Amino acid sequence: MAEGRIFKIVVVEGDQEEPKVEVTVPIKLAKWALKLLPFVEGKIKAQTDIDMNVLKELLDEGFDEMEQMGEFDLVKVNDGNTRVKISIEER
Repeated sequence: MAEGRIFKIVVVEGDQEEPKVEVTVPIKLAKWALKLLPFVEGKIKAQTDIDMNVLKELLDEGFDEMEQMGEFDLVKVNDGNTRVKISIEER
């Protein structure tokens, strides 16, 4: 797989060694998906009063910052039985 940052979600239940859920999305793919916003703008506006230009700018800036930062955890949850980790990692 190509080098770059990834958005990663891992869910492990109980004593399992392997994750029950594992999602890996390259940040570049997420940035590409922003190009689809104009096609779903009508549906989004029907559900909420969001300025699509502001949303796109915020997402663009956020993805750019995530590409420049080192690895970090966005969310970590450990309730004793289930462990959830959402992070930005280097691939």
